[in-house]
Amino acid sequence: MLMDFLRDKMKLIIYIVVIAFVGGGTLVYLNYGNTGGANQSQVNAQNNSPIATVNGDEISNRAFQSQVNQTLSQMRGRVQDSQVLSLKKRVLDQLIDRQLIEQEMESRGLMDEVSDKKIEERLDKIVKDSKFKSKEELEQRLKQAGRSLDQIRSQLKKSLAMQKLFDEVLKDIKVSDKEIKENYEEVSASHILIRTKNKSNQKAKQKAEEAIEEIEEGTEFSKVAKEYSEGPSAKRGGKLGSFGHGKMVEAFEDEAFRLEEGEISDPIKTKFGYHVIKVTAKKEAEGQEFEKQKSKIENELLNKKKKAAFDKWISEEREGAEIVINSKEIKGYNAQQAENYEQAIKNYKAALEENGRASYLYNNLAQAYQKQDKTDKAISTYEEAIEKYPEQTSFYNSLANLYQNQDKTDKAISLYQDALKNNKDNANLHLALGELYRKEEMKDKALEQYDKFSKLSGDNLMAHYRLYSVYKKMGLTEKAQAEMKKVKEIQAKKQKQQQSQKKAIQQQQQNQQQNQSN
Repeated sequence: MLMDFLRDKMKLIIYIVVIAFVGGGTLVYLNYGNTGGANQSQVNAQNNSPIATVNGDEISNRAFQSQVNQTLSQMRGRVQDSQVLSLKKRVLDQLIDRQLIEQEMESRGLMDEVSDKKIEERLDKIVKDSKFKSKEELEQRLKQAGRSLDQIRSQLKKSLAMQKLFDEVLKDIKVSDKEIKENYEEVSASHILIRTKNKSNQKAKQKAEEAIEEIEEGTEFSKVAKEYSEGPSAKRGGKLGSFGHGKMVEAFEDEAFRLEEGEISDPIKTKFGYHVIKVTAKKEAEGQEFEKQKSKIENELLNKKKKAAFDKWISEEREGAEIVINSKEIKGYNAQQAENYEQAIKNYKAALEENGRASYLYNNLAQAYQKQDKTDKAISTYEEAIEKYPEQTSFYNSLANLYQNQDKTDKAISLYQDALKNNKDNANLHLALGELYRKEEMKDKALEQYDKFSKLSGDNLMAHYRLYSVYKKMGLTEKAQAEMKKVKEIQAKKQKQQQSQKKAIQQQQQNQQQNQSN
């Protein structure tokens, strides 16, 4: 909790950087945690070996797994088995980027440029902005958390050096007056589209000119659009709504922003056909409102450009670096992303041999087989996963989907029935089985499963709303109303809890203010 508080207050670096700009180019950093996770035991045997090397510098498995667990903890278990490997890949990419950044900091000698005075000034600011009355109090609290003030100083030094690197890399990034104006400007327009897909350019242009003639003769633009336009906006009288720069194809956009309010264009050619454009309103980059927004727009554009520039810089650093990944599962994931499915399968199998408890790999392995149209092998992969992990319901869902794709609904039903023998209190399995029964027009059996799903869902608002929608489709008004009643009761309960929490937070803040004043 203490380190979380410090991180939020200071935006300081604690071991690993997540590249994300906030405000005026400040960066958000994540710290390594000591919390255990569901996958910690999977890598204990490899903790002292490197998961990757970057220009010869090692990234240890221990550091990698610690960050994976920290990320899982922050996501509060909302990661499905099918997402684990993607998450691991992102974490390793972040660690590789951090290593490249630190190597560049060292190469430029930026750590040596950070003075002790600057570190102490930043530390003083931390104390001033926090609830601590002095460095001594902060040091005592850190000691209780197993940390020290010197560790914070070291981390601050790295953070300040890193900010120097970002300033150097991004020093030439600027925003022009033209970019600010174009970001603010908008037009509201309607159009008539005559497509060239099934007719010659000459005939399409001629039809557009006929539409213009009708408008010039006094017919409402919207009426002509409904009659002539071949685009999806025809039924709305050609209305497109408001749009800014960069939202439309170039020729259309240039003409729309050139036209005055109420003016109608000549036929304009784009890849879609010929357009007749009418501008109905314009928001110009001028006046008091623009001047008020100008600074905010400039900052937003600057941060966006800085992020893009830094992403480009780190990408170039990656391209020039010697990066070796030792993890078979991540090598498999990279191969799958590159559509090299044979290599992906080879690495996934090797990873499973090394770590048979990495259940999530069965999802990736089965998906690689599916990409090769080897459905039988994908099915046998899920069957093996279910045999080893009968409590993991995601495998049943994936296998059932494969059965249904083969029009083997009876096998999917049998699979869910078997699954419920080991997982009778799993609400989603009852729902899935109910949906299959409904598909097969076994109404009574479907309702039996839906009832169980409802009872097991407790205060899950979305579950009851989903069941409400199902009953509504089935024409079961009473059951639908009963589920909607549960939805409203849960909403009221949650609202009451939020109000109580808000009062508790306000009371806590008042107590802290009183303690500080005393």
